[in-house]
This record gives sequence, C-alpha cells and structure tokens, in this order.
Amino acid sequence: MTDGRGSLTVSMILLSMASGCASLHRMSPDLVDVKVSASLECDERRPNIPVSVRVQNGSQGIMRVWIAGDSGPPYPLSWLSYEILDDAGNGEWRHGPGGHGPLAQPTLKIGPGDSTMLSAMLYDVGEEESSRRFRIRITDQENHTWTTDAFRPCVKAD
Repeated sequence: MTDGRGSLTVSMILLSMASGCASLHRMSPDLVDVKVSASLECDERRPNIPVSVRVQNGSQGIMRVWIAGDSGPPYPLSWLSYEILDDAGNGEWRHGPGGHGPLAQPTLKIGPGDSTMLSAMLYDVGEEESSRRFRIRITDQENHTWTTDAFRPCVKAD
C-alpha cells in the first residue's frame, strides 16, 4: 500500500519534463525574418495598396499571427497583427478598422523552418504618399514584434 508520496514524485517529474520540453521549443523572435516583397505599380485609381510580406521562421517554436480570413498565401493580416509606420518608425498611418476591441480572428501558425507570404493593407494612399517610405510592424500572439525595412508603397511607371 502506498502513501501517495510516490505518485506525487512521479507527477512532479513528469511535470518538470513537460515544461522542459515546452521551453526547448519556444518562439525565438531573433530567428524570424520578415521582409517586404516587391511593390505594385502605382495607380491613382487604387488608393488601398496590399503589401506582400515574406516571413521565414528560423525558430524552433511556432509563430502565431491573427489573419483576416483563411485563404492564402498571401494571408491577409488582421488589423490586430500589424501597424503601418513611417520611415522613422513612428506609428502614424491608417491601416484598418482599429478600435473595435478584440474580435475573434483566425490564427495562422508558421511552424519551425516554414515560410509564407502575408499581406498588409495600406489605406488611402494618394499621389503624395506614393513617394513616402513606410515600415510594417508585425506583432504575433505572444507580443513579439518585427519591423520591416523602409519601402515605398508602390513603384511609379516610367
């Protein structure tokens, strides 16, 4: 007959092993590469410009971001997952319907060693803004952030 200490010891060993395994596969933000892909040709009839962003997860953990639908790639980022910044990194640009509070959003999981294309929308881009430079800051569900290099929202035709 046992007094329960043996089962408690076994439980503690299993719990410590499980938490050790989980910590081995945590997300490592410094091993994730986020880059803007080629820009579209400028068109004054198109004030909203989708920007393609390539994500490469070199981490051993799973990157989770909210998206605005299940179709892709490119997967459209939810407004909860990104901000549009100016060239200096200041968050001053319009990027969606913010202010709704937390709504249910689908989650995209990018596994270890995987890469995919995401899409972030720049809204109300006029002639003046087409020559400005922007950055995109992506935030995952663990509040890790990545900021792209500066880019122009579109390329002017010659």
